[in-house]
Amino acid sequence: MKKFLTIAVFSFFFCVCFAACGQASEETLTEGEPKPSINKAQSMEQVAVLAYELPESKPSILISFRGYQAKREKQAVFTSAYPIDNFQVRRAADDQVVLEKTVNYSKAEDGTVGTGSFTELVEEGEYYIFAKGVGRSKSFHIGKSFFAEEFWNMTDKIRDKARENQASLHELAQLLMLYEWYPDLFTDEDENGIPQVLEFLAGWSEREENATLLTAAVMAKFSFLFRDYDRKLATKLLNKASTIFEQEKEGQGTDADYFFALTELYRATGRYEYRKAIEEYVEYFRNHIDFLNREGYLYGAMTYLTTYQKVNLELCNLLMEQINRKAEENAESLTKLTDPATGKNNGPGQIFEQACIVVAANYIMNNPEYNRIVEKVWDYFSGQNVASLDSVSQCEDYAGYLLLLGQLYAVEERL
Repeated sequence: MKKFLTIAVFSFFFCVCFAACGQASEETLTEGEPKPSINKAQSMEQVAVLAYELPESKPSILISFRGYQAKREKQAVFTSAYPIDNFQVRRAADDQVVLEKTVNYSKAEDGTVGTGSFTELVEEGEYYIFAKGVGRSKSFHIGKSFFAEEFWNMTDKIRDKARENQASLHELAQLLMLYEWYPDLFTDEDENGIPQVLEFLAGWSEREENATLLTAAVMAKFSFLFRDYDRKLATKLLNKASTIFEQEKEGQGTDADYFFALTELYRATGRYEYRKAIEEYVEYFRNHIDFLNREGYLYGAMTYLTTYQKVNLELCNLLMEQINRKAEENAESLTKLTDPATGKNNGPGQIFEQACIVVAANYIMNNPEYNRIVEKVWDYFSGQNVASLDSVSQCEDYAGYLLLLGQLYAVEERL
């Protein structure tokens, strides 16, 4: 927020001089000696008023102050107006220097940017970066299970929201997608043989009264994943999803949520009418190469590519080609959009639109470069940006953040 300061010039200098001289004179007065009087006529004189604007203060040391996985790459970014030779990593508890490194500089679009790696620091604890003449960064945590802890904190918040029917359908869709991709991430806390995530989503599915195509898609997805734990309830929820779909499908045309619902219902039932409706998208996808920018199409594509039902090979090839193409484009774009010092974007929506495709492609091919891109996007949202803003802690809907974090947790041993 910009700050404004109004200064009364004459009064300012008068008060300063008076305070300084008056204090010095007061020390030399003896008890009972009268103090000099103030010229009231002069003090009431009209003064000139000068208003000007102070520049907005920006941090000079950019870090991911939510924290770092112990084994991963760690890098601070320096944006001070003048070069810095060295920086220190200090322990927050006692200010002890634990590492001192050189800052490397490179030319950037908006000036000179310095970077300093502290990857070799793997000991768990709270730290901050210090550079002479610049000061210190915000504190950050290094932990051996950092991504796991962040992931479980986020899923606990979504669970609480779901119990109050406040969770968004995209949050639940991404949670189920992560369960399908990386089931080992999800635990059976009460040891009843059912993963905790499916238990609380079962409660949500039975209570949910919102009738949309996205509701039908998420409910059908859940019923498919839950069928091995409670077939009776899974069948009931599948019928509920099918009923919602039939009620809401008219007039939807090529809507992304319609495609998502079709793929989930087809995988769960194998019905011919769903398969034929899906195959009608071949021409549409061929003529609209950016269709994956809409989440429903991406969700549906990933479901269709992993189904055991009969599929259209032309459609599968088309979906894979577009996922690979868009992931390559987006990886390059995200490097610029989320650059800590120079990144310019239209907010989280633009970044998530691109990052979710990279995450999906990375699940398919496990690309080390995509791992690093996902990691850098997470850092950007976690405070390593020019405003030093932690978007994760301020968000109300965890969709997007959840997908990034879930994959980082899943691949943390490869970072």
